[in-house]
Amino acid sequence: MRLWIIGNGFDLYHGLRTKYLDYKAYLCEDCNKHKNNRCPIATGEACKWCCRCEVTKNPKCLVRKFNALPRRKAWTSEGLWSDLEEACSIDFDRLMKKGKGTYVRADDTKSDMPLVGNEYDALGFAPFFTGDRYYDWLRKVETNMPKAKEDFRGAYLDVNIERDFFVTFNYTSTIQVFYGSHKVVDEGRICYIHGSVKEASGIYARLHQEGETEKGKELHEKLVFGSSDVTDAALVDAVTRYKEKEGDITEDDSERLIQHGKKLIRSLNKDVEQGLKRFRGFIQDRRSDIKDLDEIIVAGHSLCRIDAPYFEEFVREFVEKKWCFLCHGKRDAEKALRFCADHKLESVCVPWGHMARNPSKISECIKSPVVAIRWPFNKKDDK
Repeated sequence: MRLWIIGNGFDLYHGLRTKYLDYKAYLCEDCNKHKNNRCPIATGEACKWCCRCEVTKNPKCLVRKFNALPRRKAWTSEGLWSDLEEACSIDFDRLMKKGKGTYVRADDTKSDMPLVGNEYDALGFAPFFTGDRYYDWLRKVETNMPKAKEDFRGAYLDVNIERDFFVTFNYTSTIQVFYGSHKVVDEGRICYIHGSVKEASGIYARLHQEGETEKGKELHEKLVFGSSDVTDAALVDAVTRYKEKEGDITEDDSERLIQHGKKLIRSLNKDVEQGLKRFRGFIQDRRSDIKDLDEIIVAGHSLCRIDAPYFEEFVREFVEKKWCFLCHGKRDAEKALRFCADHKLESVCVPWGHMARNPSKISECIKSPVVAIRWPFNKKDDK
């Protein structure tokens, strides 16, 4: 019996287009529909952030607004969701300085302060970016999944849908569609630690009937991504420092700014405690079965800093178990081995391709009593 800890690499392995660049292309293409031209990302061309795209002229472009936010850390890559989540960490001091004279009030008159009001403005865009537009894209991925399965030419992994348990950071039903087509899938064996498309669809239907007033906010709470270290206190401190230094902001204006800033924080923040609560409840309800686990398999997770609290919890629960990491390259393997060495885990790392060509190899490799890499790399594997 195994517990699979699943990241986006699992969906990518099965041919789903679920990179952040795919979501970005979806947003850009959507903004471009009225211009009779296609986004460079959607056509496979290089595109930094729509700088070569007509969508830059669209004031409602969510990608453009997200990229314009000042960050506490440099955004070095757009390839991974973990990079995007790091980019959700906002530098509020820079936001205050940058915002002066550039934003508008709720009544659309020019203002000297970054006060905001309409839903697509410089701060209010976020519930759409992490909420309803994100849900629309994931729903499209989910709808296209049977076609992705039909087109899949890779080797299926050694997944036992009837005996194994799953903790997934993804939102899709890849496990059920690819490995449960001829069996009744027990949804109770799967913990969606950040929510799922299926879970969000119910809230979407209700909100649609109610006029969708809080759709973005509530959908974000059901489909969670974002930083875990952006706080209301950081915003309030930045506003206070600005007010003391510049002295050109009234008490009412500062309160309005804090109010809008808190909405931004809620939309870009990952509720780690809620995710941990889901996982703990999942384990507690299955304690008698979980104790018989033989292996922990980490499939397609980047072990990013944002998700460190989850993995600390996994280690506390399963430190005595044997661990196996499916990795896309030596860099991923080295990162996994550092993690295992730090936590004194008995583990191995194997390439996806090797495991796929020889599904039984995972059981063979994981019998190793020491931390090791079983890495029969060829040039293709090492990309």
